[in-house]
Amino acid sequence: MPLPEFSGNISDLGYEERAFSVNDLTPPPSEADLVRERNAEMSGPPITLQPRRNSSVSGDDTSEGHSRSTGVATIEGNAWSMSNISRYVPMQGLDFLLPVDYVFIQQTIELLDLLSSVETENRYLVKTRSGETIFVAAEQSSQSQRQCCGASRAFNMRLFDLNRREALSFQRFLGTSLCCFPCCLQRLDIFVPGGRIVGRVQQEWTMMIPEFFIQDLNGQVVYRLQGPNVCGCFMFRDSDFKIMTKDGYTQVGTISHGWDDFLHAYTLSITFPPNATVELKAVLIGAAFLLQYLYFLRSKTKSWMRFCRVRC
Repeated sequence: MPLPEFSGNISDLGYEERAFSVNDLTPPPSEADLVRERNAEMSGPPITLQPRRNSSVSGDDTSEGHSRSTGVATIEGNAWSMSNISRYVPMQGLDFLLPVDYVFIQQTIELLDLLSSVETENRYLVKTRSGETIFVAAEQSSQSQRQCCGASRAFNMRLFDLNRREALSFQRFLGTSLCCFPCCLQRLDIFVPGGRIVGRVQQEWTMMIPEFFIQDLNGQVVYRLQGPNVCGCFMFRDSDFKIMTKDGYTQVGTISHGWDDFLHAYTLSITFPPNATVELKAVLIGAAFLLQYLYFLRSKTKSWMRFCRVRC
């Protein structure tokens, strides 16, 4: 359409005529312009300053230019909580025992144990009730003691957590469990990384019922561990050891050795006392390893071989 002829100043036109002339000269907006205009209306004005924390409200005098600390998940006490990154404590070592009230110990069967009569260093898995592995235990002992002393050998047992860091170590001394040798009783010390002792398991001399003292880092008796009413030389494969208070009158936990139908193997299960600290839980795990070597290591090997013969 040809533009209307007009000679004069555009300011002399009325409002409607000026709008008509400008609209006729300006091209219509494109679809991209309409989209950008719509997005600008929805997003609001552009951000030129970063948001800052109001120090007068929060009570923090963080200076300008410093960002706020990021909240991360950590463990404080016995529950998960949120804390600043400066207070972040990753789970390691004994922290994995904080929410645990029950664990069981499973031995990993080595191929050399099945094909040869030579005694090798044992490996174990410490798992929770749900089957999650929290520690991997590896025995360190001399070959001469393994061949001459068998399950009565001295050893160092190192436990590693999920981060492959050493969490605990058990040191067992060479001794005998026979009731006719009261001068050479069993003892196992529990250490954390750095060589700090956290407790000890000490055998008490008895004629029939096996009994052990659970001691803390100061040597004070915290619990008593009482076995079934049978001589230690003829211990049943399915046995329960009661965790008693130090006076021996109240049962607060159990260490049991029995057959697991799901794993098709014998396992040691530990039900911890309700108010046990992580250090005492570590000592009770050490007591379970001591019972394994004292009474159940030979019977467990026989039961595994018997199971293999039945399956074949």
